[in-house]
Amino acid sequence: MRLLPHPTTSLPVLLLLFAATDFCAAAAEPIHVPISLGRRGSATVENRRYTRNLPNQRRATVPIGSDELDAYYYFTLSLGTPPQQFNFQIDLGSPYSWVANASCASLGCEDILHRYDPSSSSSVTQISTGNSIQYRPVNVSGNFVKDAVRLTPYTVPSQFFLAANKVSADVESWTSSGIIGLAYQKTTQGPSFPMSLFVDSNGQLASAEMSFWVNRMNTVDYDENPVGGAFTFGGTNTSLYQGAIEYLPTTAPSNTTWNLDVKEIIVQGTTVQITPASAAFSFLSLNISGPASDVAAIWAAVPDAVPSTTHSGYYEFPCTTNVNVSVSFGGLSWNINPVDMNIGAVKPGSSNCLGAIYALNSSSSSNTTQTNGTTSWVFGTAFMKNVYSVFQPTPFSIGFAELSSQASSSNNHSSHSTPLKTIVGAVVGGVVLLAICGGLGRRRHTRSVVVRPPEFAVVTEQRLVRIG
Repeated sequence: MRLLPHPTTSLPVLLLLFAATDFCAAAAEPIHVPISLGRRGSATVENRRYTRNLPNQRRATVPIGSDELDAYYYFTLSLGTPPQQFNFQIDLGSPYSWVANASCASLGCEDILHRYDPSSSSSVTQISTGNSIQYRPVNVSGNFVKDAVRLTPYTVPSQFFLAANKVSADVESWTSSGIIGLAYQKTTQGPSFPMSLFVDSNGQLASAEMSFWVNRMNTVDYDENPVGGAFTFGGTNTSLYQGAIEYLPTTAPSNTTWNLDVKEIIVQGTTVQITPASAAFSFLSLNISGPASDVAAIWAAVPDAVPSTTHSGYYEFPCTTNVNVSVSFGGLSWNINPVDMNIGAVKPGSSNCLGAIYALNSSSSSNTTQTNGTTSWVFGTAFMKNVYSVFQPTPFSIGFAELSSQASSSNNHSSHSTPLKTIVGAVVGGVVLLAICGGLGRRRHTRSVVVRPPEFAVVTEQRLVRIG
């Protein structure tokens, strides 16, 4: 028997229902879930470098830079049964995830408003106690547990993560409740979240491919610009890039990490002599870090650039200079917008600005700084905002594509841009279709349908900070 809509259902809703029937069968577009934008409180900038001390993993160093506009990207997951909803920052370099525990009484947890309560979940099991993960200067410790993790419309029934009982005091005004590790790796505690998500989709996801677009924000369009970007699991969003995606095989420290070799860097139209070395990509890092001698060579190509006397490892240059940088990882050369190369004035009223490329370990005499074994470079959001990025595990490779006019217009600070409103509309529409598809999927439980990937908007969290 066919179910008919309620007599009071409006015509637009009827049309949407009928359209959704075909949409769910073919699933021609990814599903978007909207999330909002949050600010962080102000703080004095320090040259901070986050170090992850991961259990049974190699040491990894990830820098957090000193941007005038501090942006953090996160999306929403639900944990436990019944589901508890939290915001998680994105970490491509680690298979480990953590969330603040409701019992956390440390100073760092005071600013984490939403915390996971394992006692309220009927599906939680404890794996081990006394574990820790370090993101210098942020340290978290607690117990590894397994619980249901939901990324609508899919659920991983038993995913491991760290329920943090202690978070160091270096966490300031977090809108997020933890960090989600998106490295595609197995650990002694179990597979990472993206591995589990792909397996537990029961064949409904065509692949475990992850793709990202992250937006560029500023204080002018903050209230008008709630979309921080988009995360797609299981495919790509063709509306956010143009042309072909260039895929390159991942390299050292292992072929199963998201690393590529830096082959060429061009500064102000001149090729800079660098030592080819491995690079990681990060949404936790704001800037771009590399070996001290290579960074020095880069800034030597910028007129009047000098080492900063106030920020170790950084360089200053005249604020009126547009720093043009492009980088190649063995294929095409990708341009970095001069806006992203300029962190801001060294201090209020200064005519010099800090550059976004800095020496990861300026105190070391070695040209190679160790991150995750043999990684020398970390390309943070200063680079990632300029490309559409794709990370696929079969075969392990990373792809970059040119941003579409829709995505790049949103990245150009247009607070009233039509393309951004189109993105927001697509996100809202995706939620409605998601609900409809979920219902139809339950009614059609005997039919096997391979659907296109769900897509999740990524939020940017911002704070104004003082330099110097």
